[in-house]
Amino acid sequence: MKLEEYSRGSLFETKTWLLKAYNRKLLNENDFQTFQKEIEILGVKLNNYINSIGKTTNNYK
Repeated sequence: MKLEEYSRGSLFETKTWLLKAYNRKLLNENDFQTFQKEIEILGVKLNNYINSIGKTTNNYK
């Protein structure tokens, strides 16, 4: 479950950096909106995946 949680954290970090890049005028409005929509879709899919596998113990120690 750790990998999935790290993935979700990385997705939120990407969202933060996307906003910073846009505010710094490194992205135009169209690119920003496109990336933002993709991140939202990925977030939903990742959360659905995490919920589908449930809270399992990690046997790979």
